[in-house]
Amino acid sequence: MPVRALLANPGERLRPGMLMEMTLARRPRDTLVVPESALIPEGERHYVLLIHEDNDERIERRRVRVSERRPGEAEILAGLSPGDLVVSHGAERTRDGARVRLLGIVDDITSVRELIEADRDAGGA
Repeated sequence: MPVRALLANPGERLRPGMLMEMTLARRPRDTLVVPESALIPEGERHYVLLIHEDNDERIERRRVRVSERRPGEAEILAGLSPGDLVVSHGAERTRDGARVRLLGIVDDITSVRELIEADRDAGGA
């Protein structure tokens, strides 16, 4: 959709006719969001696999209440707290009560591939 905006242009880096991509935040709010890949659907219910760092890195299957979704993300209304670690890759290869070895945390800077390769280079299993 066409949009007109007034933008500061220090250094005159923006030129007339340049295209830009813009994201409009409808109803912005602070909320807990997990990757959709972390969700395990079962009928009308959803679960995640939570990693307990204080319990020998054991997995707990926990029911969560999901609200709105965006591509690749799901808002969690109940069942998790900020800072909880959930399994987002390889959930089909683990189960409730299993021990896991935490390789790292995927974020905007680090990918799953990088964590696996770093572990492999370090001689991990």
